[in-house]
Amino acid sequence: MPQNTPHAYLSGDIVECMACSDNVVRGGLTPKYKDVEVLCEMLVYKGGLPPTIVPEVVGEHTWLYRHSELHEFQVTKLLLAAGTSRRFCFSGAGPSLGFVFSGNGILKISDQTTKLAAGVVFLLSAGVDSDFVADDDLTTLLCCLLSSALLQRLHPTSAAHEFQRVRVNFDALVPTAWL
Repeated sequence: MPQNTPHAYLSGDIVECMACSDNVVRGGLTPKYKDVEVLCEMLVYKGGLPPTIVPEVVGEHTWLYRHSELHEFQVTKLLLAAGTSRRFCFSGAGPSLGFVFSGNGILKISDQTTKLAAGVVFLLSAGVDSDFVADDDLTTLLCCLLSSALLQRLHPTSAAHEFQRVRVNFDALVPTAWL
């Protein structure tokens, strides 16, 4: 979704991962301050379908959600069937923030083990190989910085270090487990 685009989610499941920002403009349905004048100034009056990001298959049961115009981060979805496991390194450029959408399992890093269940949030260090083991069907989503190789491919004139200062947040998630 491009910046300065009003949006709302009316049904279904959604994961919204956004770059750091202090410029949220509310339009209603909240008791918080609503700046109607600024909202009306920033609106773009054009119809059409909402922008979408088509996931790219990057491995067995692994999808990457990224867009060439989004420089800050990418989102990876990992879906494991019960009884299966997968080793994955999400980003060498910076930390990865993830959460379990559904299912149960275990996250192993070296000799440390963390139980995974729906709603558990976890933070992975840059470049760490993570072993995910699914007890039931397990769906996890992780947000991380673009890898420097991918950055160079998408933006050859941009220095990768410019993007490593970006902080990421998943709105409305309560951390229950941190690594």
